[in-house]
Amino acid sequence: MSSAKVRLNFNANDFKFTLIVPAEKKIGDLFGLIEEKYEASKNSKITVNAIENGQGYAQDPTYKVGDAFKDGEEVVANSANGGKPLPPVPGASVTAKADSDSDDDSDDDSSDDDSDDDHAAAKPAGLDASEIPGPPPPPGGSPSAERGKKRKKDPKKPVKPANTFVMYLNANAPQYRLDNENCSYAAARTALSETWKGLDEGSKEEFKTKYAEAKAAYDLAMQSYVPAPGSEFEADEKAESTKKKQKTKKDGNAPKRPKTAYLLFGDDNRGKVKEAHPDWKQSQIMTELGALWKKCPESTKAELNQRATALKDAYDTEVAVYKTSDSAREFAEKAAAPPPAPPPMAASASAASDAAATLVEVSKVAKSDDLKKKNYALLKKLVKKGGGASEYKDDKEKQKTLLKEFNTQSSGSDKAFKWIKKKLKKLNEKAADKK
Repeated sequence: MSSAKVRLNFNANDFKFTLIVPAEKKIGDLFGLIEEKYEASKNSKITVNAIENGQGYAQDPTYKVGDAFKDGEEVVANSANGGKPLPPVPGASVTAKADSDSDDDSDDDSSDDDSDDDHAAAKPAGLDASEIPGPPPPPGGSPSAERGKKRKKDPKKPVKPANTFVMYLNANAPQYRLDNENCSYAAARTALSETWKGLDEGSKEEFKTKYAEAKAAYDLAMQSYVPAPGSEFEADEKAESTKKKQKTKKDGNAPKRPKTAYLLFGDDNRGKVKEAHPDWKQSQIMTELGALWKKCPESTKAELNQRATALKDAYDTEVAVYKTSDSAREFAEKAAAPPPAPPPMAASASAASDAAATLVEVSKVAKSDDLKKKNYALLKKLVKKGGGASEYKDDKEKQKTLLKEFNTQSSGSDKAFKWIKKKLKKLNEKAADKK
């Protein structure tokens, strides 16, 4: 199964293409590949910050591709900047350096972009040209052709918060990459994932608290969220609500399905494998059990099949009795009853909610602009103190030292190494213009 691959039909800013990637790849490892593919084909630069599945849900970058997407699925690559034009480069190649200095410098001093996507510099390894096919198949040629159209997201709909680990990752990845020679985002994620597993509950409490607060705010916002009447978002919301209602609920009093011969084999041998390999992960144990099952003698399999058949016969008897019980009848009546309608939201409350949301957004923009100005002013002050921007040019160690000093004194979130390189390049260009 390790060689299994998944075909994904991407849509990045209305640019459509197909990639065939290993099912075991992490979703975050695809960000850099999508950026390179887009840049080579469209002569524009984007920064991918999420990949949505066919239902319009952004997937966690730490998930495996095979676990999150179906083969042939139509997916959407969300970008932070929407594609900025690049100067034409004859013979441009799909391959790009992770530490490229060709960062976009179109912003002015008062509106420098401080929102660094750490994964923008991560270029996934192990994907050769044979795994980058040309145009996507024609409509109807993939299993997900019915979902072929790109689904727009309602900009007014509340956004689900990141889970606790992603919050921890976002808080620690920039510094980790800086301390490890600006390693890739994928490498930082892998290392921090192991660190996260080893943290005690007290260390995780900070991020659990942040997630609980963000989730509570999201749930509260969703209670007042109503898509515009007659819009495509209203239809999407109804379809999603219907899908949730159609999910099969199970009666806790119903008989549990019996185990198969393979599951019985696993119960008999899991302890032996753990004892022989105490440091193995659950995935490694399951792989070993699968290998042992293939080597299992036919006589042992026959015995296990007999046990499984006996359990199945007992289960069928229990199901027959359960279907005539009061518990089954009550469960069926409860499942058939329509759900209670939510109370209508008062017009005044809705207006107040919209006004409050507008004030929050205006406050966020003003605060963000003010912080950008302060950060840029602090950086120029530190550079001047160090002898000017030319002193840092092509000196990676000095640049790292500058970044550490900046992150220590700044009031905002820590910046990545790429941000320092971008600003130093800009300061050097301004100094050259003055001469």
